[in-house]
Amino acid sequence: EDEALHTDVRLVAVDRDGARSTTWGTLRHPPSSVVRGDVHGRVAFVVGDEEGVSDRDWGAALYRVEAGKDPQRLARGVGHARLPLASDDGLVYVERGASGAPPAPAHLREDAISIDAVDPASGASRALYTWTGYALHLAGELDRELLVYRVGAGGADLLALDRSTGAVRLVTSIAPFARDFSVDPSRRALVL
Repeated sequence: EDEALHTDVRLVAVDRDGARSTTWGTLRHPPSSVVRGDVHGRVAFVVGDEEGVSDRDWGAALYRVEAGKDPQRLARGVGHARLPLASDDGLVYVERGASGAPPAPAHLREDAISIDAVDPASGASRALYTWTGYALHLAGELDRELLVYRVGAGGADLLALDRSTGAVRLVTSIAPFARDFSVDPSRRALVL
């Protein structure tokens, strides 16, 4: 088989004596897939594109990867190259959606997008926030809230989304060019 269709999910333990790598599992995917993941305890949660999907922008899936077990698909319709968030609350958060209609000239396509909470044991999910626009990205978490970067025709902003209630509050408007996010909990800050 073509090795380009597989990605190993590995744990690399680093200590004074060096590094030891252990393969937890292998994910099969199309050659053009971008595989990204997060870890909670001894489990990796990985997003990778699926083969044969009609909507490539929303044709990825969320997988649970544990050592000694085959990867378990938990959710479909996840955004291409999106990073899942394995939260301290025990749930995994992902961006899911569907491509909108082709846009008018000089406009961007508006997709139907949601931030979903996925139970890592059963794969059951619920939409916490839905929106139609250009982009919606999980930027991180702070306390009980998810930080969500949202881009639409009117610009970009940062939202705080309460994980338990789904309540949303606007944090600030920002430039629509962010690509990567980190949360610094000690400063209660988002770096983008």
